[in-house]
Amino acid sequence: MRLLLQRVKSGSVLVAGHAIADIGKGLVILLGIGPGDGESQVRTLTEKVANLRIFEDEQGKMNRSVLEIGGSALGFGEQARTFARAETIVAVAGAGLANMVFAPREATVLELHNVRKGADFFALLAQQLGMRYGRVTGELLLQPAVIANNRDFRIDPAVFRQVMGEVHPGA
Repeated sequence: MRLLLQRVKSGSVLVAGHAIADIGKGLVILLGIGPGDGESQVRTLTEKVANLRIFEDEQGKMNRSVLEIGGSALGFGEQARTFARAETIVAVAGAGLANMVFAPREATVLELHNVRKGADFFALLAQQLGMRYGRVTGELLLQPAVIANNRDFRIDPAVFRQVMGEVHPGA
């Protein structure tokens, strides 16, 4: 089990540009659960997160939990519910795309890449889940020595439509 926490002043989950969940001050939580993880581990981790002293008190010391500040948490449940309702998932290659495991089996997944050659992990995952899958490779906007992130590329709309048509005819 892996957990990534981020303290935030606010956070939201957007679907088609509309917020379906949002919070004020609190935690954004990304949670990865493996095959060997059970309910007792989830309970233990939930208790630990709720009581972590990672928020400042009146003296500026990290001495308060999210419960003590009256904060909120935006986490795994919202992500799972969002993907569970998805008919089509279009996402940049990366760990967040693994949430496709919560999507309906008839969903279409389009993975966006910024380099010509990418790992086949999400293609294999989609195949195992019985989903339609396509990969769209973008054009690099810059030619850096090392590609540091997934923002520096552009997807040609015509190529996107072509791949979507091949993967999901009639969409």
